[in-house]
Amino acid sequence: MCTCTVGAFHAVRDVSDADPTSGAIGGIVIASCIGISMGKTETIAMIRETPQNIKNPSAIVARLHCRRRYLAERPLFRICAFALCFTLYFVLGISAAFASTNSHSTEASEVTAGIPAQPVAPETQLKAALEHWLEEKLASKESSRPRYEFALSDKRLSIPACAEFEIDPLNLIHGSKLAFTLAVPVHCAQPKWQRRILGRKIIDRTARKSVVQARPMVQVLTPIQSIAKGERIMPQHVQSKLVLAYREPQNAVNRVDDQPYYASRALVPGRTLVESDLDVGRPVAVLTEALPARSLISEASLVIEERAVNVPHDAIESLQGLGLLATNRLLHPGDILRKRDLTKAKLIKRGQKVAVESIGPHFRIASDLIALQDGYLGDQIPFQNVGSDRRVFATVTGIGTARSSVKR
Repeated sequence: MCTCTVGAFHAVRDVSDADPTSGAIGGIVIASCIGISMGKTETIAMIRETPQNIKNPSAIVARLHCRRRYLAERPLFRICAFALCFTLYFVLGISAAFASTNSHSTEASEVTAGIPAQPVAPETQLKAALEHWLEEKLASKESSRPRYEFALSDKRLSIPACAEFEIDPLNLIHGSKLAFTLAVPVHCAQPKWQRRILGRKIIDRTARKSVVQARPMVQVLTPIQSIAKGERIMPQHVQSKLVLAYREPQNAVNRVDDQPYYASRALVPGRTLVESDLDVGRPVAVLTEALPARSLISEASLVIEERAVNVPHDAIESLQGLGLLATNRLLHPGDILRKRDLTKAKLIKRGQKVAVESIGPHFRIASDLIALQDGYLGDQIPFQNVGSDRRVFATVTGIGTARSSVKR
C-alpha cells in the first residue's frame, strides 16, 4: 500500500511539470491507489475513467502496478489470517477442554465419595475366615505350610450373610493330622446355619511328580490271548505286569504255576486276573454214552474228568457203588452225573429165579428160589421154593441175589 502511494506521488510530480492540469489528475491517481488498498479498484476505475486519465499514461501504469501487487499479495494475507484464527481457536479450545476435564473429574470424585461402600460378599468373607483358621492351625509348623482350596462355588451351597463365621467350633480337626481332603464344619449363630465345607490340598507340579515316582508298584497277571470260558489256564497263557499299587484290584492273582485253574468267564488280553476269574477243577463222573431212564449204571458208560465250570454241587466224583443204581431220566453223552439223576435199581423182578443164601451161626445154605415180587436194593421180599409151597423172606443184596438170616 505504501509503495503504491509513493509511486503515485512520483507520477503526479512528473505530470505536474509537464502539464498544468496534472494536479487534478494526480489527485485522481491518489484516490485510485487508496481505493485499490480498500478493495474498490474496479469501481473507481470505471466511474472516473475520463479523457484526462486516458491521456496520462504514467498514472495508468502506477495504478495498474498497485493493482497487480495487491492481487499477488491477497492470498498470502488470507493464509495468514486463517492461520491466526486457527491458532486462537486451538489454544482456546484446549483450555476449555482442560477446564471441562477438571470439572468432570471433580464431579466424578464427588459422586464416588457420595456412593456408600458395597458390602463384602458372604463367599469372600467365609473364604477369609477359613484361611485365617488354617493359618492358626498351622502356626506351630516349621516346614512349608500346605495350602487348601475350599469348594465355595458349589451352587447347592447357599452361604448367608453372617457377622462372624465359627470355623470348627468343637475343635475336631487337629493341625498335626491334616489329610489330603478336609471336611471343615462351619457354623453361624445368627441365621442358625451350619455346613461342612470340603477342602482339597493344593500340590505343586514338582511335588506331584515326586509323589508319583515314589508310588509303589505291584505285580499282576494279564492274559496274552483270549481264553474261552471253561478253558484250562496254563502259565504260557498269561504274562506278568507291573502296575501302581492303588490300581491293583482286590483279590488279584499274582501267580498261576501248574494249579488246575480254569476260566470262569471269557477273558480278553490285557485284563488283570482276579480270583473270581478263576475256578479250580475237580474230578467228576461224565457219561460217555446215552442212558435211557431206568437203565443200570455201569462203569463202561462213565469216565472221570476234571471240570471247573458249571459243576453241580451234587456231582458224582467216584464210580464206586454205582453198579446197583439206575437212572431216573434220559442222560446224554457229556453230561455230569448227579445224585439227583440216580435211583434204586430194580435188582430182582417178579418170577425171576434168585440165588438166596441162608446164613446161620454154624452153617451157610444157598438155594434157588422164585421171587414173588420185584425187589430193589435193601428191600425184603418173599421167595418160594420150586418143589414146595414153603415161603422164605430175604433181603435183596444185588442183581439176582438175596440173603436171609435164620434165627434160632
